[in-house]
Amino acid sequence: MSRMMAPVNPGKLKMDFATTLAALVALAAFIITARILFIRPITGVADNGDFTRVMNSTGLYYISDNPEDKYFGFVNRLYGAGYAIPFGGGYISTQLPLVMLAVSACKAMTGGGYFDIRFLSAIYLLIFIVAIFFTVRQTVKRMGIAGVIPALLIIPIFCDTGYISYFNSLYGEPVTYVSLLLMTFHFSSKHGVNQITPSIACF
Repeated sequence: MSRMMAPVNPGKLKMDFATTLAALVALAAFIITARILFIRPITGVADNGDFTRVMNSTGLYYISDNPEDKYFGFVNRLYGAGYAIPFGGGYISTQLPLVMLAVSACKAMTGGGYFDIRFLSAIYLLIFIVAIFFTVRQTVKRMGIAGVIPALLIIPIFCDTGYISYFNSLYGEPVTYVSLLLMTFHFSSKHGVNQITPSIACF
């Protein structure tokens, strides 16, 4: 006696496809960006003098006193880590809690008095990947097959070294960058992909 198969729910199929594609895009983005940020020689951005305002509030300091080692020429991977004075440098930013979290994680895992900038880039990367996953899933969920191309374009556009290299720095750009992606997902989930796609294209 044959058993009747339950009807396939198109909405569930679309959601499963959207989730799978989002996971694949997020995985590809992670592999690319992790290679840029974590594997030596790492890619980052040198200090032009702006790092001081963050360092004064988070207890970080340069290991070398040589100005040539501090500014412009090289990406500093390691910093000395002292006691943080939150907002003590007069600089108020949402970046500071993330930096202090990274410093605390580095101290807890290494047990030393040094801060590896890659702990901060790992936090940025986690937010970045989560934002990509949910943005892609929301896009494909709403647009169907038509959303595949925009979803795939996220990899070459948003994983560009010119953007990602800032993760290995104390500049504020990474916070702005990952926040933009999170707001993109939030806006698209509330108002629809069609309203936000032109803005992403302009970006």
